[in-house]
Amino acid sequence: MIWAAKQRIDEISAPLRGALEERMEADTAQRIHAAQIPGKGFAMAAGRDLAKRLAASVLDVVPEAVRLGHEAGGRPFLTVTMPGRKERARKPVFLMPPRAGTDDANGMHPLCSGAADAAPASSSGMDGCGLHVTLSHSKEWLLAAVSDAPVACDIQEVRRFPLQAVKGFFSKEDYRFIESAADPDQVLCKLWCRRECFIKLFGPKHYSVGIPLCETKLLFQKYGIFFFEEQPEEGVCLALAWPAAKQAAGPGPALSGSGIIWRAV
Repeated sequence: MIWAAKQRIDEISAPLRGALEERMEADTAQRIHAAQIPGKGFAMAAGRDLAKRLAASVLDVVPEAVRLGHEAGGRPFLTVTMPGRKERARKPVFLMPPRAGTDDANGMHPLCSGAADAAPASSSGMDGCGLHVTLSHSKEWLLAAVSDAPVACDIQEVRRFPLQAVKGFFSKEDYRFIESAADPDQVLCKLWCRRECFIKLFGPKHYSVGIPLCETKLLFQKYGIFFFEEQPEEGVCLALAWPAAKQAAGPGPALSGSGIIWRAV
């Protein structure tokens, strides 16, 4: 199951905004981060807070019991303190990319065909609070999700880029797909969200510009991942991605919100 929350930054209440700004001022690391990335410091702090409030609502604990840590590479993880229990954490883990010889006769990833080796790359440290976490922010929006399985999210505002400037980030199929679209900027934004989700799930070293992100059926069959996409408002794209269940059957991807619970936190 996936629980998700989205929020416009300008809709954050005045008391919460004040509390976040006080926390930022008291936190040396956040002050440095905000100085290094002007204009993004508050969005980053608000995104972390949204993820913690979402996790707290799912675990039925107070938000103060949830902490958000980051590995050296920047991937977030949750640490939860329960009354009378040891502090528990779930460390992030990348999914296994498809290996030669692991596809079934139809070219299906093990996650889609139910093969026994479809587990994540590592299970060490994975029995902590029981939730994976992912978060993203754009100029005006925050997005967070937690799940009992690896999950990735990304939110972007549609911007105008010269196609030549992004050519090195996408496959030839994607470039042709963007170029031929009625609204290239919109399609580019959607594919960029998919790209970010893929990297968050598998790790940057397993992403290559040869992967056709425009082909969701291939992403499902070869890499075993589902996508959900929507526009929370005009000019904004978001995506959520997660591994297909081992028992999943069927020929195609799930570009729907089935299995996602949206919460206002």
